[in-house]
Amino acid sequence: SEMCIETGSIGIALFSGFLICNVLLKPLVDRFRPCELHPEDLLFSCPVDPSFPSGHTTASFAALVAFSYWYPKAGLSLLTLGILIAWSRLYLFVHYPSDVASGMLIGTLCACIGIALVRRAFKPLTLLERWHEEILSFVGRAQRRRTNIDRRKRCGLRNANEPFLGKFQKREIVDLSLIHISEPTRQAEIS
Repeated sequence: SEMCIETGSIGIALFSGFLICNVLLKPLVDRFRPCELHPEDLLFSCPVDPSFPSGHTTASFAALVAFSYWYPKAGLSLLTLGILIAWSRLYLFVHYPSDVASGMLIGTLCACIGIALVRRAFKPLTLLERWHEEILSFVGRAQRRRTNIDRRKRCGLRNANEPFLGKFQKREIVDLSLIHISEPTRQAEIS
């Protein structure tokens, strides 16, 4: 169940980042890449899709923020990796700094949305599980009480709320006031 929640939040973060970045914003803004304007100093061929926002940075920050929420100890190393990915997009001359900054922001927001949706979706399940346990324990207690009352009636007890002594034991009524003698009274009787 925990693994499902973690994986679900990361998956929602990545998918929503893809939809916002690659499907919505890139075709809408249609920004030229820096490598298209200055093709002379490239390490490899220039990508053909629009520049704004950075899809790699969006995906890396969506995954790292969602993963860091569930595993806080890994947060610093994942943040370092995310910053290195963002820097590589600038170093390779395929994005402007504003592309990378917006990718960081969109990725972080998508991770927050993914975490919130998954927590919201799995919260009623835990509430239902608690209700289910309470109902089962209530039904179990009622069933045990009903069984004990039936057993008492079969053994001939007039009042079903009297303590159950067993099927073959005799009922003896003992006056407890005779048994309990306080300490000063006992010393007075001995003297």
